[in-house]
Amino acid sequence: LIDGHGLYKPVYFGVRHRRVLDRMPGGKHVGAMLRVNTRNMGWDGNAILVGDLNARPDGSAPGTYGLLLGDGFVDAWTETNGAAAGFTCCQVPTLTGPSTLSQRIDYVPYREGGEAASIEALGAELIGEEADDRTVSGLWPSDHAGVSAPLRIRGGP
Repeated sequence: LIDGHGLYKPVYFGVRHRRVLDRMPGGKHVGAMLRVNTRNMGWDGNAILVGDLNARPDGSAPGTYGLLLGDGFVDAWTETNGAAAGFTCCQVPTLTGPSTLSQRIDYVPYREGGEAASIEALGAELIGEEADDRTVSGLWPSDHAGVSAPLRIRGGP
């Protein structure tokens, strides 16, 4: 849900799922593509990007996460939960059995830019990661837990 009431500055919103082998020519990761989609196309303003980036915040999967932070993005999970694990991946393909979430690769990064509106993460929580979230037949809702992060966007003329 995006509520832009009273917002006079535009916000770029992008959704991305980076496959493990998803690379640009020259071996650059999709983090570079995300930068192209915003800053390098003349968009220095606000941006919110959500998705499965297949990149760990510890840098063990190179590229995307560090590129976003280096480009001024803030990770809503880390901003509001500090060093809490926040594992989002991966349940077994059959979506059965106990939870096997053991890494964090899904994010809600955001960036304020230029004379743009302010963006503030009000919190971030996982959804679909608890046993009570399973379907009546016992399946996990997805192979990933989701990240819900309400953001406050304020702007003016």
